[in-house]
Amino acid sequence: RAVPARCKRRRAASVHLLSKALQRQGVLGCPQPTAQEGPMTKATAGTGQPRFCPAWSIAVAFLAVGLGRAPGQAWSAAPASSPRDGPALGRSAYLPLVAVTADLPRPPAHPAPQDLYRPRRDHSATLLAFGRVLVAGGLTAVDDEDRPASHVEILDLATGTWTEGAPLLQPRSAHSAVRLTDGTVLLAGGYTDRENGSRTASAEVYFPALGESWAVLPMEVARANHCAVLLSDGRVLVAGGEQMSVGRPSLSVEIFDEAFLSWRSAAPSPVPLDGSACALLGDGRVLVVGGWTGSEPLSTSAVYDPPTDTWQRTGPMLESMARPHMGLVALTDGTALAVGSRTADGNGMHAEWFDPTTLAWAAAGQPS
Repeated sequence: RAVPARCKRRRAASVHLLSKALQRQGVLGCPQPTAQEGPMTKATAGTGQPRFCPAWSIAVAFLAVGLGRAPGQAWSAAPASSPRDGPALGRSAYLPLVAVTADLPRPPAHPAPQDLYRPRRDHSATLLAFGRVLVAGGLTAVDDEDRPASHVEILDLATGTWTEGAPLLQPRSAHSAVRLTDGTVLLAGGYTDRENGSRTASAEVYFPALGESWAVLPMEVARANHCAVLLSDGRVLVAGGEQMSVGRPSLSVEIFDEAFLSWRSAAPSPVPLDGSACALLGDGRVLVVGGWTGSEPLSTSAVYDPPTDTWQRTGPMLESMARPHMGLVALTDGTALAVGSRTADGNGMHAEWFDPTTLAWAAAGQPS
């Protein structure tokens, strides 16, 4: 039995609205129309019909109920009967959600990577262009003692193989590494002679394409165990770290300008930042969280606004979950998630959400 045109139009509108909602959540990604094509195709212009995302069939499944086909059975859409009526599915049953999610595109399978040439820890790992990963510095065993290294290795994700790159200009561990907008990598600070030893203010820019590193002007403050993040305008924020005086977290903040390969001081942090984590929020501000006093974990956090060079303290993390050396990631909905820690009793296993609108923290799974 033919499906009335009005039902098809209602179905098309429902699919369009759901597709848009999924796009906002990052579930579906649809290419923007070209300048020649405009927001609607020529065929649908003036009809009131929405321009469909190529992934519309996934959205249909969220609205559908399995009718006559077993879950998991293969399905393909029939070609559209006309631009006005939208996709013609005929009597084909819509698959249940479980069946469609089984067929969603998956990340490309990478071969299992080989082992590093040298064991290391407290190193940096930075994603490069063309599916490569730069691993630099860190602590390696030298004469039965772990010492900062200048070794560089690059992983090719397509083959799973490592190649040795040109060494860093300075051995360093517990440093920061940030990929710049031109594909180079800024490495700054860290320990230079031994674990928890002398800190350095030196910085260098590694050129993966050339296989060499160039020195840039040093930071104003020698630091290690600091955090660094690429700002929306292409500059790099470096915050906190451990000062030369043992047990004194730094309040110092500096910004690296890629255009001039130079540093400038920024407004100091209102909270101590040693072993802290930082992440760029969706609105361009930077969230800096947690840390270590040298003897106790910190539950403090603050937000930095680059255009105004100002800080704002936020609500503290949950007292039982104060954490240095945590994982912190900004999510697509504008919030941030903090996981894991190093605590006075060992390694933490908690997770918390940060809401940038209320500047408050809540345990994962609870409303903010």
